[in-house]
Amino acid sequence: MRMVETGKVPACREQHDLMAYLRRVFAEEELVIDADRIEGYRRYERYFPFELFPWEWFAFVLFMCVFRKDGTPRWSQEFVYMGRGGGKNGFAGFTAFGALTKVNGIPEYDVDICANSEEQAKTSFTDIWNILENSGNRARFAKGFRWNLEQIVCKSTGSRLKYRTDNPKSKDGLRSGMVIFDEVHAYQNFDNIKVFTTGLGKKPAPRRLYITTDGDVRDGVLDSLLEKAHQILAGEIPDNGFLPIIFKLDAPAEVDDEKMWPKANPSLPYLPVLLEQIRQEYIDFKMNPAGNADFMTKRMNLPAGNPDFEVTDYENLRAASVELP
Repeated sequence: MRMVETGKVPACREQHDLMAYLRRVFAEEELVIDADRIEGYRRYERYFPFELFPWEWFAFVLFMCVFRKDGTPRWSQEFVYMGRGGGKNGFAGFTAFGALTKVNGIPEYDVDICANSEEQAKTSFTDIWNILENSGNRARFAKGFRWNLEQIVCKSTGSRLKYRTDNPKSKDGLRSGMVIFDEVHAYQNFDNIKVFTTGLGKKPAPRRLYITTDGDVRDGVLDSLLEKAHQILAGEIPDNGFLPIIFKLDAPAEVDDEKMWPKANPSLPYLPVLLEQIRQEYIDFKMNPAGNADFMTKRMNLPAGNPDFEVTDYENLRAASVELP
């Protein structure tokens, strides 16, 4: 919060709105920040092949360690929207792993990672599997976990982690404690999301995590979540436990100033290899904007549309989408 508020890191308008919103919430409500739980989760960080960045600890603590006085999570839904390459899957993997453990402390608190494709759904799952299998601590992990290529189970809690596509073989029997929706920009509607969220509520402290970049699907799940996020940040609607964490450029012209790129990807100051890759992509984008429209959409979270199959720009479509008199 202080990094954003003091200008230590470039931040978009939505980040500044988020900090003001959070300060209001903490001032007006009696909330508990569970410091012991934070330290418990932090002890697992050493097993991961990366350290969590400041934005990741910020998002993680608000989601997993802030409670109302009755013990329920203050934010049971978290929406993380940021440019490609910022570590969303690493963040999701750490969150999923922590939710399985005795630090979370809820028996059979199953975690399901969902995406449109099996390959995408397996990304965070495989990251955790590799830590258990190949980090050099296999014998230690085997005391507390059992795992294969389909599920990971914490022995002390009975909680298990699985990956699923958006078209599950069975819609019944889910007992999820947490559902993680990966790259929600690809969802055209909420039908398949509802399949998984209807399993929530059977366990205490149910949670949903949405992580995504922008994409080419408009008026789908992503646009709905973004609209909801902006209304919450503007104080137009109650948050209802929904925490919007948005990273993006404020205007297209900012792409020409490299110092503004962390607005869309706050991990960039810590990832020199990724920064160099984005520099190369930026040069390609400037030489051929139409052929590299994904650069603005995926890297900077300012969708530019896809000229291969759009017949007009999105603002024209929005202007025309009104009820006729």
